Amino acid sequence: MSYFSKFPKVRYSFDNGATSKVAVDIVTRVKVRDYIKNNTEMFAEYQISDGDTPEMVADKIYGDSELHWIIMIFNEITNPYYDWALSQRRLEAYAFNKYRGETWFLTDWSGDDILPTNFNPVRNDTVMGVSGAGVDPVTTYPYPYDSGSAGLVRKWDKTLSRLEVINITGDGFVEGDYISAIGTSADGSTYTMSAKIAKRVQRSIDALHHFEDPETQTILNPLGTVPQPVSGEQAVVGHTAGISGGWADFDFLQVAAGLTQTLLFGYMINDATNYVVTNYQYEDVFNETNRVIKLIKPEFIQKVVKDFEQLMRGA
Repeated sequence: MSYFSKFPKVRYSFDNGATSKVAVDIVTRVKVRDYIKNNTEMFAEYQISDGDTPEMVADKIYGDSELHWIIMIFNEITNPYYDWALSQRRLEAYAFNKYRGETWFLTDWSGDDILPTNFNPVRNDTVMGVSGAGVDPVTTYPYPYDSGSAGLVRKWDKTLSRLEVINITGDGFVEGDYISAIGTSADGSTYTMSAKIAKRVQRSIDALHHFEDPETQTILNPLGTVPQPVSGEQAVVGHTAGISGGWADFDFLQVAAGLTQTLLFGYMINDATNYVVTNYQYEDVFNETNRVIKLIKPEFIQKVVKDFEQLMRGA
């Protein structure tokens, strides 16, 4: 039985009534939420086992795999492949597909204590290796792109100075390499962007996703220092200052005076792993949160199915 088969159909028009299409009225999900809110005694928590599918759970709990649709609807699962807890094998496949290629953490061309200021590539830009550590492609022409290595930009995250690269050709790249790319301005003119690879992670799933305090599960400022316990007036203020001078509220004090004192620098330059959450670890934790679902207690299932069908018909 299809997930959406129980939802009513409505006609939508996108051209002022000239034509219309029949579509599922997903607005009725609001009614489902109200039903759950008003009938909490009819539900119990259930821990999905590795490899379980909605059909398997429905068969195990209700003796009818066809009732999988009601499990999905009452847990607001719209995508049965990714909103449902994945098996470890499928999780790994999903993570490898989401975080592809390798990831580089970059510093400015001039040194390890400055983040790249003029480096802002977009998806599908080509990055190239630059020969000669003492050569700056911003001021040197012709550009010394003769290292024989290139790659395609998949994603650039300026907040972490993190570049995800795929389709690498030639000899590849190593830490300490200088890279450059050609950008296009709004007026159509081109300019050169340059940076230095401070840290190279060969599998993007193993790269930094974010920094987090494991005790408080608080996201940490990458441009802040290692968090320190607070007391007295500091505990009341509870602030963090980044290198840019921005402020945000936290329950610890985290201050950075320069890049060399930050969590990001420690990770990039010193291979520090404290407070590091990798891409795979992030996806694994998120997947675990999907393992706990709400199930209608077996003794109420027939009543709920009947009530729900009436609800969808507007009865």
